[in-house]
Amino acid sequence: MKKLIPIFIILISLMILSGCANQTTCNKPYILVGENCCLDKDSNNICDSDEVKVCSDECTESTCSGNDFIACEKQADGCNDRVNKGKVIRACNIECLGDSDCHVLGMECVGYTCKYSESQCSDECSQDSCESRNYIKCEFQADGCKYKNNLGKVIGQCGVECLSDIHCSEGISCNYNQCWNPPQTTSE
Repeated sequence: MKKLIPIFIILISLMILSGCANQTTCNKPYILVGENCCLDKDSNNICDSDEVKVCSDECTESTCSGNDFIACEKQADGCNDRVNKGKVIRACNIECLGDSDCHVLGMECVGYTCKYSESQCSDECSQDSCESRNYIKCEFQADGCKYKNNLGKVIGQCGVECLSDIHCSEGISCNYNQCWNPPQTTSE
């Protein structure tokens, strides 16, 4: 039994020493709670995950302030805060920030909107017209400018009543684009 006591003391000492060797250490800003480390950014000896967060003036959706896009974003503290993202294309009536944002040839960015440049449409027409009996329609073309489109003779435009006899009543002929009833000749 005398031999057992020293062995017993050695075993107890080893158990105590092994328990000390497994102790966890935490580096700032972490603190030890039980056997684990947890984050404590504000150094108040309370795990940040255990603190109750109060989010004042929290937003629920993104909005606009004039032409600036105000995003509602979750922040590091877990609160949804307003973040001014400035001018963002396709938000808050912003179509473009520069000419390169206007993807159609001849357009330029004016007041955050893509518009055709003045010089691009120099020979534009403003209204439909007639040249002789030809109907000239003022129409938008692929480049976005309004140009004259000669549609020729169009019934109901520029004094054109007919293009052939089929457009006139029976017995009346089409003569110079007018339905014409020739005078009846009587034989005596």
